[in-house]
Amino acid sequence: MIDLDDKIETLKRIIKEEWEKSNTPGLAVGILSNGELVDSLCFGYANLEAQDKVDEDTVFMWGSITKPFTTVSLMQQYEKGKFKLDDPVNKYLPNDHGKIQVKKGWPEVTFRHLLTHNSGIGELRRFKDIFKHGFRLLSYDNEPVPPLSSLHRLALPTTAPAGQKYAYSNIGYSLLGYIVELLSGERFRDYIVNHIFDPLGMKNSDMIRSKRVKGKEAKGYKYKKGEHEKAKRWNNIIKPSGALLSNINDMVKFAKMLNNRGSLNDVQILKEETVELMWKPHYASHEAFKDHYYMGFDFFIYNMNGHRVIEHTGGIGGFTAVFTLLPDEDIAFTICANLHEALSKRVTRKIRNRFLKVLTEIPKDPDKVIDEDLIPKKEYWPMITGYYGGYPGWLSNTRIYLEGGDFKVSEKRGKLYLSSLYGDLRKKKRLYPTTHPLVYQFKQESDSGDIFPTTRVGFTINEEKDDVKEIGIHFLKMRKMSFYATMRFKLYFWIVLVIIIVLLGILL
Repeated sequence: MIDLDDKIETLKRIIKEEWEKSNTPGLAVGILSNGELVDSLCFGYANLEAQDKVDEDTVFMWGSITKPFTTVSLMQQYEKGKFKLDDPVNKYLPNDHGKIQVKKGWPEVTFRHLLTHNSGIGELRRFKDIFKHGFRLLSYDNEPVPPLSSLHRLALPTTAPAGQKYAYSNIGYSLLGYIVELLSGERFRDYIVNHIFDPLGMKNSDMIRSKRVKGKEAKGYKYKKGEHEKAKRWNNIIKPSGALLSNINDMVKFAKMLNNRGSLNDVQILKEETVELMWKPHYASHEAFKDHYYMGFDFFIYNMNGHRVIEHTGGIGGFTAVFTLLPDEDIAFTICANLHEALSKRVTRKIRNRFLKVLTEIPKDPDKVIDEDLIPKKEYWPMITGYYGGYPGWLSNTRIYLEGGDFKVSEKRGKLYLSSLYGDLRKKKRLYPTTHPLVYQFKQESDSGDIFPTTRVGFTINEEKDDVKEIGIHFLKMRKMSFYATMRFKLYFWIVLVIIIVLLGILL
């Protein structure tokens, strides 16, 4: 068990240190233990122009931390027997609504696929939506917000077979909220208010800018060239994926309910067995990772030194947030800030990472995790080395493109290395063996924004071809491919072609 009393002062010091190093206008942190708010710490300004200070009642935008509420609402319908997890989702979409389109021979998309971001649905409905206002998913703050049905009455194509790969999809998750509308007969926003917010006493939370939150909202900011500027405020059409407005006091109540396995103050939101079902290992990018980290129903779940950590993070124009539970110790913390930051630079994640290292006593130093005496199974290296990239389906590979485009495993002087075309892994990392012959790990930088001091890299064998078929990094799966199929080859090809054309133009 974790003795929070011995660690609370350290946690408070961490918050203060990270706050002082950051450019964040405002920050709010709530720490929960044994069903009680142990401490809340608020820093800075909710509104720089008006000099309004952040307090426990300040309402922030929580981005993707909306999704756990969507999950809870859907599982309420599951408890009523309205659907089964492995049912095709199209079965619950009337004929006059947009269906999920799958190619001939591909499996139907099920609820389980959508709940674990394995549906094959991409970031956008179609590529041409990149040219649409707000990508057809968002509207500006001063514009009317179209109803959820305006998007989900349109056909939704898949870009890869369901179950083939993890592809985080806001639009796919939004569809689950739309199905809650269809099953319950209530608008999604009204359903969340009536069946989650109000029963839990979350009176200052909403999915729209209503009187429940107005007058208490923080402004979102960007930081450029040493100055803060207001971030464009977007409203989500796909509310089930990222429209949550809430404050520390309310989010602590949601955390209490989950830590208590579905109930709070004699109000039952979910059954205990349903909450545990949500937290079971439903997906991992490699079978050997399931003792380390995996995905439940939307929640990301980690085993840190024997402690189960369940969480979701969020980010939306001008705001970032973290929602983390250690349910077996009845501990939780919620962190929100009103500054737009890149993933690895977010102050909310840096505080989260340091909190978890203190609470779980996991080593900070990667050298304490790596066993230098382990001898790798070099007989696998000819299969392991080579190039890896996303399975076909451009719109469902966007997270891979953000991570590094494509990846290369190479051997040099008896050591194995991993590198990417661009990004954090552009400078190759040495791969160190683990006790599993096909699982390696590389060291993380202390300020990388990652929870663990090392990151695992797992290889999966294709038994039919006696070769490695894919690599797993974090939650991403990528296939092994020839150099000529990689993004880097295509990039090099076009660069060389342009140079040749330019030279020919000069010479001729």
